[in-house]
Amino acid sequence: MAITRNQKASTTPRRNQFNSHGNFATSAAILPDDDGTNEIGRRHPQFFQIMHNAIIQDGYLIIPPKLVAKLGGDLSHHATLKVPDGLTWDVKLKRDSNGFQIGRLVPFLEYYSTRAGHLLLFKYHGDSRFHVIILDISACEIEYPVGCNN
Repeated sequence: MAITRNQKASTTPRRNQFNSHGNFATSAAILPDDDGTNEIGRRHPQFFQIMHNAIIQDGYLIIPPKLVAKLGGDLSHHATLKVPDGLTWDVKLKRDSNGFQIGRLVPFLEYYSTRAGHLLLFKYHGDSRFHVIILDISACEIEYPVGCNN
C-alpha cells in the first residue's frame, strides 16, 4: 500500500527495520507517527549542518538564507532545540548580514560531544522550535547521553 501526502503513516508494527541507532532490529518495531508533515500536510522546513571547528569553537551556525526566506517573520530572538533524548535547549537567534545565526550552542555541543564531521539535522516546527537529530561521522544517529537536564 502506498502512502500519499494526505494519509498518515501506519503505526502498525513492522519487522526487519533499523532502529534509531543504526542497528538492525529483527523484532517488531513501532514506527513514529511523525510522518514529516505539519498539521496542514506540508513538510516541515529542514536543513542540516556538517559541523566544523569554527562552529564548535564559536558556538554559532548560520540558518540557510533560503530557509529564512521561506519562514518569513516566524523567527524570534530565541529558539528552542528539542533532541530525541527529550531535552530542550534554549538558544539565541541573531540577525546579521548573513541572515540568521543560531547562537549559544557551546553547552549543547559539549553535552552531546559534538565533533568536526558530525551532522546536525534541524527540522523546523514553528514558533522558533527546531527538532534536532545528531549523526556521528559514520552517518548513524548518536547514542544520546543519559543524565540530568541542561
